[in-house]
Amino acid sequence: MKILKQILNSPASQLNSIKKTIYVISISFISLSIISCSDEKEEFTASDNSTSTTDNTTSTTDNTTTTTTLDTTAPIIAEVTAISTSTTDTTPNYTFSADEAGSITYGGSCSSSTTSATSGNNTITFTTLSLGTYSDCTIKVTDSIGNVSSTLTVSTFVIRAPSWKQESYIKASNNDSGGDQFGNSVSISVDTLAVGAPRERSNQTSITNGTTSSSNNSVIYTGAVYVYKRSGTSWVQEAYIKAVNSDTYDEFSKVSISGDTLVVGVPFEDSNQTTITNGDSASSDNSNGLLSASSGSGAVYVYKRTGTTWVQEAYIKAANNDADDGFGYSISISGDTLAVGAGAEDSNQTTITNGDNASSDNSNAGSGAVYVYKRTGTTWVQEAYIKAANNDAGDGFGYSISLLGDTLVVDNH
Repeated sequence: MKILKQILNSPASQLNSIKKTIYVISISFISLSIISCSDEKEEFTASDNSTSTTDNTTSTTDNTTTTTTLDTTAPIIAEVTAISTSTTDTTPNYTFSADEAGSITYGGSCSSSTTSATSGNNTITFTTLSLGTYSDCTIKVTDSIGNVSSTLTVSTFVIRAPSWKQESYIKASNNDSGGDQFGNSVSISVDTLAVGAPRERSNQTSITNGTTSSSNNSVIYTGAVYVYKRSGTSWVQEAYIKAVNSDTYDEFSKVSISGDTLVVGVPFEDSNQTTITNGDSASSDNSNGLLSASSGSGAVYVYKRTGTTWVQEAYIKAANNDADDGFGYSISISGDTLAVGAGAEDSNQTTITNGDNASSDNSNAGSGAVYVYKRTGTTWVQEAYIKAANNDAGDGFGYSISLLGDTLVVDNH
């Protein structure tokens, strides 16, 4: 009140100045009010846009949206190579395709040790199956996400027992009417067949590697061996073999083959040699025999194949070689071990001699013996001389023998 009174009592000039001042102050209050209202409206609007202001500091948060597409596409599988409608294979192969990798599930009567499929063709081998018809075998593939393919049903197939049929009919390339007895002795090893003809009569004393053979018939009962090789289902002659010391009545023909080694027994060969010749030669002596049928000390010839070429590797005579022992009447080879029977050998021994010796006794006529030989590299040595524990005259121990690995079986005459 005192201030207002002073203002009213002021001179006119001062009063005018005071009025102007009051007017400015009034305008300022109005401006401040407008600004304040404007600030409040701005703050409200910013709040709607998620913006907050505190002590002149503003922070803004952006919202980010991520879109994920779920894979629900299952693998597609299809048969590529079916199992033969009728087969003797009890572990058949089957091929199917898949457009993505995954795990395999088997159904029905078939299973396999293959449990993973790759993208592309997949060949599986079914676990051993019994004989019968299979029409319920199924396959599914599950991908890494868990999508499972439609069921693939394996085309129906039959597992049957093998049936035999003739594959080939073989005649000697020098076949004639003279009674060669082609096929009197035979032996097969995988795809190689050896055939003996004891009464073949050619005078050849060498090996013919190839498809030909001698047509000569000038030497009676010398004997020959023919070797045949199979390719697929076709057989062709690979060699025609004659003894390097081929002679009348030797009957070169008893055969046994194992891999690339062929052994030929010649029970009526007549030389007096009592050692092994490692190489391609043989004795030409004929003093231990009568140069007639069914008479001779006997010998064994070993042949080795390299590629398609056969050569003689050894000529073997018994350590106790004697006339009419018939060494080589029976033979059997397994790997690097050879057994030779001499059914007419005459010793009275009743034990086995492990080593390179043999009895020279001849008191038990026709009791028989077996000789075992071992190869190291290309060298053959005698490993054992075997007589029956109950050895007796005329037993013919060794007329038939069979060797497999480390086991030898001997039959009496």
